[in-house]
Amino acid sequence: MKESIQAYDAAIIGGGLTGLTAAVYLARAGRSVILLEKERRLGGMAETTRINGALFNLGPHAMYEGGAALRILRELDCEPPGGYAAKSGMLGILQGRIVDVSRDLSAEESGEWSGLMGGLSGIDTDAVGSLSLRDWSQKRSVTSACGSCSRACAGNGRTAAT
Repeated sequence: MKESIQAYDAAIIGGGLTGLTAAVYLARAGRSVILLEKERRLGGMAETTRINGALFNLGPHAMYEGGAALRILRELDCEPPGGYAAKSGMLGILQGRIVDVSRDLSAEESGEWSGLMGGLSGIDTDAVGSLSLRDWSQKRSVTSACGSCSRACAGNGRTAAT
């Protein structure tokens, strides 16, 4: 039996947001496209999973108003549902309640919390491989509120998103 080979103008490897977007734009431009994805579902890391009643976002966590990703999704008529994050401020968890860092903490506590959160990206992960987030933040906390926030966010082996 003779096999039939289909020819395509483009082959897209990966059905994540970028691959899907490229495939749609090429198809709209009149190109024939094949999209190859190894997983059983499309979307890549753009996924929200419910674990023990809490929602966890994998992959991109935000699309900024006026940003390229949201502009492209609107153009493709695929704007995701939901609201928009505040453009300023920071939320944390303190003694089991959500706090607005700029409103609910003193100026000293707010500055310290911002410094702690800003310092996360500069951590040398190799040097602190055995140090927990709780230990790291408590060593850097001067005020009791930030110490409490760090314990709430990293305490008792649970992870809390802020």
